[in-house]
Amino acid sequence: MAKKIQPKKTQQIQSSSADWEILISKYFWLVIPVFAIVYYLSSKYSPGFYQDDEIGHFINMKEFWNDPFIILGNWPKPGYKLFMIIPSLFGYETVLFFNALIASTTVYLTYLLIRAYDIRYAFFGALMLAFQPLFFDLSFRSYAEIFTALLLVLMILLYKKEHFVWAALTCGYIFTVRQEAALIGIAMAIMLFGKKQYLAIVMLGVFPVLFNLAGYLKSGDILYVITEMNTLGAMYFGGDKRGFFHYFKVYIYIIGPVCLTLFLLGFFGFFSDTSKIKEYFSKYALVYIVFLITFLVQAMLMVKGTNPGTWRYLLHISPLAAFFAAVGLNNLAVDNFRKTAYIIFGTLGFFTLVFLSKDTNGLDLLDIAEYGKLAVVAVTAVLAVVLFNKDKRAYLNKLSVVLILLSAVYLLMSFKPREYSPENLAVKEMGSFLAGNEFDNKKIIVTTQTSSPVFLFGDFSAERKKNFVHLNTKNLSTAAKGDIIVWDSHYGYRPEYENDVKFEVLQKDSTLKLLNQFASSDKRYQAFVFEKMN
Repeated sequence: MAKKIQPKKTQQIQSSSADWEILISKYFWLVIPVFAIVYYLSSKYSPGFYQDDEIGHFINMKEFWNDPFIILGNWPKPGYKLFMIIPSLFGYETVLFFNALIASTTVYLTYLLIRAYDIRYAFFGALMLAFQPLFFDLSFRSYAEIFTALLLVLMILLYKKEHFVWAALTCGYIFTVRQEAALIGIAMAIMLFGKKQYLAIVMLGVFPVLFNLAGYLKSGDILYVITEMNTLGAMYFGGDKRGFFHYFKVYIYIIGPVCLTLFLLGFFGFFSDTSKIKEYFSKYALVYIVFLITFLVQAMLMVKGTNPGTWRYLLHISPLAAFFAAVGLNNLAVDNFRKTAYIIFGTLGFFTLVFLSKDTNGLDLLDIAEYGKLAVVAVTAVLAVVLFNKDKRAYLNKLSVVLILLSAVYLLMSFKPREYSPENLAVKEMGSFLAGNEFDNKKIIVTTQTSSPVFLFGDFSAERKKNFVHLNTKNLSTAAKGDIIVWDSHYGYRPEYENDVKFEVLQKDSTLKLLNQFASSDKRYQAFVFEKMN
């Protein structure tokens, strides 16, 4: 049983200025409905897709009702999908809003987490999260990372409040969404062992065991979870070409320059008094552990090539970056921290100028100069110095508001809404074609990666979807007269997905008749629809 603890009183600051914490704490829950609406409305402004699997996840949710086992596996993220299968019954717009609600709830839980650690200006950290560029961009999208972020915050909050069994169960559930949670589970087990919380240690394994049991019932593999992890580990997506430091270089794009600046002030706050390093680390031990494990695992997967370097793979620790940003804000009011702050400001400014003042395509840095981030880092540093006041509450009141506004302005100026890509429009045209009545009773052999956007853009009944079969050499060899074969340049031949049919094979097959072909306006994408004639 967790012992009952009295909530801590937030550290008091002697000041004649108003204590905003008291007023804000009464109404901060309003961020849940307000940001849910804001995030949902942003989907109308940015209707395109972050990546194609955003569509695949939505289709996967809906298909649960035809095949419950379809959400099992490393890619489907079953822990996330179980929360989404009911919203998916009500359509795409409902799923968008539910994702937005998850994101706004994560903002509020981040606020509660910061308060639980007796850190003042918790609203600042929470709003730093709300205005992070990637968090905002993906807030309504069907990815598991923000849901994972919510669970991580909840897990740490429960642990901090000494609800160890619930914290352990939450940690185990995270494993059904992100398998690197196994390492977090090991770290938590060690911490729980030190506290003699043996029941909680056992609870860590509940959901992983249930996950494996469901996988066994699906596949007959008694080591289903391990097999899935090994399968993922064997994949190659070219991340080694970007290297170990890829995420270090792009992190300013992920969380934004204001949040990164304050994050560094909090994360490395121990530099101001090295005699208290152990005390500083132990105060935020679990937050450090979860952040470092997640960040470094993804960086190491880059070296292996398993991780292509997709930015969203760090999105689930964005609340923890915001947590340290709140710590950093408070550190600025500590007298002996000023020198450390100047060093961090200068170092970040130098690296931003020399290495990070570039435009980006959402994955890599481009050889196009862009100094917006440098300007924001510089303004943040100047504000921290110029606004300084011996009245620390007055200082942090002003600084917190100005930096929140600066973060919001940067987001508005840097945000690039996503429109349907030329490829999306070509696939939409193909989806309309394949939805035609002439294909009602025909088997359609196409990669699962391509069938997802086809289903989204085309009008297909559940019965018609059953006629779609994955395109690979094995299924192609069993194609019968009248079957439709669809090959596209994006997913038709992708060995890493076990899509092993080359276009030349179809070109040389005299039994196939080309019915139609589709091309994107930029000529980077082509799709071909064949019919098996004999």
